[in-house]
Amino acid sequence: MDFKSLFKQGVGTLVLRVIGAGLTFISVLFFARVLGVADFGLFSLGLVIITVISVFTRLGLDNVVLKQVSSHAIGEKKIANGYIYTVSKIVVIIGLVVSVLLWFFAEPISSQIFNKSDLTNVLKYFSLVIIPMSLVVIWSEVHIAIGKPQFSAFIQAVVPPSLTLIIVLYLWSVETVSLSQLIISVAIGFLISLFIYLFSLRLNLTSDKSTISYRSTIKQGLPMLMISSGALVMAWSDIIILGIYASSEDVGVYAAASRTVMVTALILIAVNAVTAPKYARFYKDGDYTSIAKLAQASSIVLLLLVLIPTLILVFFSEWIMSWFGHDYTVGATVLIILAFGQFVNVACGSVGYLLTMTGREKKLRNIFVAAATLNIALSVLSVKYFGVIGVAYSTAFSVMFWNVWAMIEVRKHLGFWSINFNFRSY
Repeated sequence: MDFKSLFKQGVGTLVLRVIGAGLTFISVLFFARVLGVADFGLFSLGLVIITVISVFTRLGLDNVVLKQVSSHAIGEKKIANGYIYTVSKIVVIIGLVVSVLLWFFAEPISSQIFNKSDLTNVLKYFSLVIIPMSLVVIWSEVHIAIGKPQFSAFIQAVVPPSLTLIIVLYLWSVETVSLSQLIISVAIGFLISLFIYLFSLRLNLTSDKSTISYRSTIKQGLPMLMISSGALVMAWSDIIILGIYASSEDVGVYAAASRTVMVTALILIAVNAVTAPKYARFYKDGDYTSIAKLAQASSIVLLLLVLIPTLILVFFSEWIMSWFGHDYTVGATVLIILAFGQFVNVACGSVGYLLTMTGREKKLRNIFVAAATLNIALSVLSVKYFGVIGVAYSTAFSVMFWNVWAMIEVRKHLGFWSINFNFRSY
């Protein structure tokens, strides 16, 4: 695939991801101002906790369904449908159990682990989000696998924040928005997205399908779960650690900076939505040359797209943080540190997908476990002495660490660097 073809296919997905990121960012700005630093910190902490739980609820099956449906969608539709049905059923069953447990154990988790009694009701309301959040991720990967990355991006990235923002704006116009109302609005956004996905997949879920073993499916997912959980620790352990050791206000400030920086990561997500299924197909066909060409062509796109937003975040950090409110400007330095870490993450390319889609899931798992362990250790040590700044440095360093390591492993396994050092297109 040449540079122009990749750009043409990816631009629609990228535009939708950017729109979704913009809506999410506007929502975060609005929520931060309406709730105040402390309540926004509780909301952010609760959302991170539920995101972590959702990852373990999926058992790595989102990666399994992406890989298997991508491989079997053409010519072996019954097998692809079998994986969609089996994975969906497993996630619903596990999600139901986990949701009930979280509801009943919300109080001890809040008071004994996080020392924040106000977090109890937040976790109870968020427990309603586990199943729809998990299935939205699963079915988003299904649509990517069957060649509908733009539809997937619209339903996953645009619909939930749009609906949530509309509901909250309406509530705000007639009364003060409470923390519980905001969480329920988030749940409604995910539920409606879920029903749209369900309507789209109704033919797949009711048509002929092969019987796929639950045990073998879960077995495939567990290595992916280790990868996902490691990546999750990399992404959210900073908020969890601050939730344990710092105040709700500190969590709120850090969360605002972290969510702002994640806008740049969406560039990588958008490109991955186009390239990941192709990596799986090329690998199945033994076409390593096409994998290399696709990866290095995409590296040019990634570097060009991430450079400008990173510079804006660095040079206008205090002004950007002031959008959330005056109390958030103390997070300007945190924003700069995290921006550098995300720049390296995007610039290194699709190293994670290059390893998982080409049979090196265990290697990536080991990388993430090592990097996640390093991140936790550094964050716990640094938060006691340097507060949010220490956690930001720990997170940025750990992100750079795993990306460089994964890039070296891609070179060893596939014979090329994920970064196109010659800056040439194919």
